[in-house]
Amino acid sequence: MLLPQSSAFQLLSHRLQCVPNPQLMRSGHSEAAAKTSPKDGSVRIDYNELLQHFEKVQNKHLEVRHQRAGDSMERRLGP
Repeated sequence: MLLPQSSAFQLLSHRLQCVPNPQLMRSGHSEAAAKTSPKDGSVRIDYNELLQHFEKVQNKHLEVRHQRAGDSMERRLGP
């Protein structure tokens, strides 16, 4: 059992907060990209679109990281 005061609980809680909610990630565009195959009913995945989406999300994370680093630098330097 993990207690809320333990560092293991805090680590797990932080990691779970980083996991995106799959219901919020759905969009009409991604549903159109996944087409069902008439043969076996399996879903075809557009890997090029998936890679582009991944790179876009990675770039957004990088921008936020740089912005936060700049904000913390400004706080350290002061007015």
